[in-house]
Amino acid sequence: MIKIGDHVRLINTNDTHTKLSSGDEGVVKSVDALGTIGVDWSKGGNLCLIEGDKNYEVVKAKKK
Repeated sequence: MIKIGDHVRLINTNDTHTKLSSGDEGVVKSVDALGTIGVDWSKGGNLCLIEGDKNYEVVKAKKK
């Protein structure tokens, strides 16, 4: 389960309105009850992720 503070890497996106691309990284800033993951991307941008989707990977989990 993904947590606030985890570092994630974008694998793929079909969103044509974002500057983000494969390999971009960010830090999880929120996770809502529906599994929408808000990320503070290092490049900026405003792309949320969906928990369980295969379009991202956790690269560094926040320590408990």
